[in-house]
Amino acid sequence: MTTETANVSILDLLRKYWSELRQTDTLPARTKIDPVQIDDALPSSFILERADDGPAHLRVSGQRISEMVGFDTRGLPLPHLFDAPNRQRIWDLSDTCLAAPAVITLGIEAKAANGVGRVSGRMVLMPLADSDGTVNRALGGFELHSALPIAAECLIVPSSAAPKIEYLTEMPSIKERKPAPRPALRLVVDNT
Repeated sequence: MTTETANVSILDLLRKYWSELRQTDTLPARTKIDPVQIDDALPSSFILERADDGPAHLRVSGQRISEMVGFDTRGLPLPHLFDAPNRQRIWDLSDTCLAAPAVITLGIEAKAANGVGRVSGRMVLMPLADSDGTVNRALGGFELHSALPIAAECLIVPSSAAPKIEYLTEMPSIKERKPAPRPALRLVVDNT
């Protein structure tokens, strides 16, 4: 970390960069993201992507995120980094980020891999537009206040943590987008 950024949080660096890329009535384009410009935040950053038919997943993620959970997180649906009771909430928040669009900031906690204690932190999601103006990606990041590894699927949203949702309502160039449909389980039985 440079001397300039030593006292600035990772998520504040990401937010500042995203804000600098944003024009008055448009979202930053995914193609405008330059990893060199967010070098200090890159290990804790990710690009979230949602296909038309499924949940948002981590298209790329920083090394710190993979080290934090102990495996490569690329391609993993974002809700799967969280414990089961919080997955639907994370799915809904990522849908809000991409469909509204909105910037989401959320307090999180993580269980330490050794099973002793919890680590607090934050997560941010900031929408990005593709070349035709569709919002199907987000720049995001995690900031945990510990270098200790955490257990897999153990990010937690504390019950007292209300997400900060900043709706970006004055965005005329953004195409309308509906939230992704939820997958449904269907029992298929062939008794022939």
